[in-house]
Amino acid sequence: MTDTPAIAQVTEEQCRDWLIQQVSKFTNLAAEKIDPEQPINRYGLDSSALLSLACDLEDWLNKEVEQTTLYDYPTINALAKHLVTT
Repeated sequence: MTDTPAIAQVTEEQCRDWLIQQVSKFTNLAAEKIDPEQPINRYGLDSSALLSLACDLEDWLNKEVEQTTLYDYPTINALAKHLVTT
């Protein structure tokens, strides 16, 4: 597990990079193959994997992440931007 950052210290780029790494782990795709402009579910993550990702995000960011957030912000870029501005 990656060290938990203080949320105020997390940049959009750091969040995007973390999300890409997590999607890479879930899908066994190289991080370079993950397009942050494509919907996350395009990579075959089912609802169980998305729930797990939301829980991992909560742990990493040390803040609550609603389960619907990954559906409301379906791309890595949109999600990263949302997470660092809320």
